[in-house]
Amino acid sequence: MILILFAGTLAGVNTVGFIDEKAQLLWSFFNMFSLALLALFEVVAFLLLLARLTKAIRQRRLKELADGAGEVHHFRGIILMNLGMFLSLAETLIGFAHQSFTIGITRRGTKTAGRALITLGLLRG
Repeated sequence: MILILFAGTLAGVNTVGFIDEKAQLLWSFFNMFSLALLALFEVVAFLLLLARLTKAIRQRRLKELADGAGEVHHFRGIILMNLGMFLSLAETLIGFAHQSFTIGITRRGTKTAGRALITLGLLRG
């Protein structure tokens, strides 16, 4: 929001910041709200992938008991996609912590690993 930020010079130093505390509080609220929505989406996606994985495990077990009757779901990329979604969810939840340089680096590394696992899982099928 352009009305929230101000740009100016304070004692010869260029500054950018919030107009008042109310504007900063509003910005923080929308930041946390959008992060909570992202976390909710990732929880739902993770649970759907977990349900798919449990269905594949259950069908494989039934196939072993029935000696080859019926179609079997293969694991291929399901496990990698589950791990990737779990790491992405962990990265989003780390975002609720107090921000610092180390938390930022941790989030970027976790996000990269999660996306790489999801991509590998999709490529494996």
